[in-house]
Amino acid sequence: MKYNYSDAVFCRRAGAYGTASVDLFSGAPAFSAVLASTNYKTPGVVLAYNFVGECCEKLNYSADSSRGFFTAFSFGSYAKGWKLNIQQSLRVIDKNSLLLVDAAGHMSPFSRIYVKKRYTDKFYPDSGYGHTFVKSPFDETGIYEEMSGSAVARYILFDGKGSEFFFEKASTDDEFVLTCIKTAENKRIFIDYDTAANHIVSIRTSSAPGGLAYSFNYTKNVLDSISDHIANRTVYFTYSGGTLSEIAYGGDSLRFTYDSSLMKSAVTSAAYKLDYTYDSSGRVVCVTESAGYTKIAH
Repeated sequence: MKYNYSDAVFCRRAGAYGTASVDLFSGAPAFSAVLASTNYKTPGVVLAYNFVGECCEKLNYSADSSRGFFTAFSFGSYAKGWKLNIQQSLRVIDKNSLLLVDAAGHMSPFSRIYVKKRYTDKFYPDSGYGHTFVKSPFDETGIYEEMSGSAVARYILFDGKGSEFFFEKASTDDEFVLTCIKTAENKRIFIDYDTAANHIVSIRTSSAPGGLAYSFNYTKNVLDSISDHIANRTVYFTYSGGTLSEIAYGGDSLRFTYDSSLMKSAVTSAAYKLDYTYDSSGRVVCVTESAGYTKIAH
């Protein structure tokens, strides 16, 4: 479980675009490279490329829906890759259980409840009885299952802050991907996919020139660049051995080195550097900063 104590995470800014952190409970490193922003304060959609050392994509899970919760979690190996923070999905375990999967692969279980609309107005876009999934009966986040006849049309996540996140079916029957965000100010952000390749091709907003905010460019399904039509610039990505080694913003850049699947260093164009030391289990035990030679031991 990830706790939210103020001292639970070591965090440092890395140049104008990067933020590095380490979960001091799990020892998992993370790095977030901001690529662009839609300038919407709610839900605060900032496009970022995220690296998280703890790999949850290979999480082995089992659902005991008759008992109303998830059991038998065990974590797999550490991640090699990066993901866009807006790449979120819902996985259908059974008719009573969903998993919300964020870009880092972190999974949040939701269980179905059967209640009348008047008890859960904030989770219902229409009237009468409905299918709703929650983390707990008192949680502010809920997911509504919208039906079309006997089939699921889409899922709508309500974040408790006035924003809604729409998930529609992906290329597999049990997965739904984030396709639209509706902000508390009733602004909409649309996410377009290449379904066959399973990657994002564009993000559209009404405030962008011609409605197109960002275009994503790939070579053999590897992200090469992102064209920012709002700021009129392009962010480029360089890879070494199939792993991201540099993000170039024009005059600025972020560079990364690895030891197998573990991030060893992050360096900015201004020569600010973070070096990571790991134990035999792949947990960060020390972070050394070039600026002031500060060491943070786990």
